[in-house]
Amino acid sequence: MKENISIIGCGWFGLPLGELLLSEGFYIKGSTTTPAKITHLYEIGIEPYLFDAGKSDSENSTSLFDADVIIINIPPGRGSDEIISYSSKIKNIITHARNSKLLPKIIFVSSTSVYGNINGLVDESEMIKPISESAQKIADAEEIIKNSGFDFIILRFAGLVGKDRHPVKYLSGRKNVSDPSAPVNLIHLEDCIGIVRLLIENQSWNEVFNCCADEHPARKEFYTKAALQMGLEPPEFIEVTESFGKIISSVKLKKILNYKFVYPSPFDFK
Repeated sequence: MKENISIIGCGWFGLPLGELLLSEGFYIKGSTTTPAKITHLYEIGIEPYLFDAGKSDSENSTSLFDADVIIINIPPGRGSDEIISYSSKIKNIITHARNSKLLPKIIFVSSTSVYGNINGLVDESEMIKPISESAQKIADAEEIIKNSGFDFIILRFAGLVGKDRHPVKYLSGRKNVSDPSAPVNLIHLEDCIGIVRLLIENQSWNEVFNCCADEHPARKEFYTKAALQMGLEPPEFIEVTESFGKIISSVKLKKILNYKFVYPSPFDFK
């Protein structure tokens, strides 16, 4: 019997993940904070919920958390108020999960930004050193999940690419971009979905996984080529003799799951 899965946050990643799981026979519940999306979720077969994790009294959301697996897929956001309130949102979700009729397991979508500006190869044993306020809040959320009493998986996704989302769009035409030879750490949407699907099947609970494409080309090489392929103006980098950066290792993920990336090289992203 396929599991009952709730996806908190049916957006860029959560929606196509839900669609794939539906196609494989899972029963999917999904939340959105946008009323206009409720009808679309219903039409594609996801049981829809209008749920705002920032509100403890969200109406009619109780059964959203009656699930075997709850996937928490809500980023801190970019506004200062959203970032400040992020920890309370995660705590609110955990409170709802504790009131579930089932004993759900938690998959939390985190970010490699929690590692901060570490140089060299980075695996899951590395002590995290978040720098930005947003990364610190994500790190705090990881601790909330780990100490929740639920079985959990924490997925530290690298930079997300796919379905009209590509970081070169933010760099196109910019001047004096730093770190031309620093490695890029990116992952394609299809691999994000594939990893979660395999983890649900594999049941590798109480683990933290880095999720990043195998190859790490230099920033200048990658973004120049990507801009030209997309018909955009390439960024202009500051020419320096040397620049450093972290290289996110997904060896643990590949070893435990025997996962093979659909897009092992960022140059192959579509």
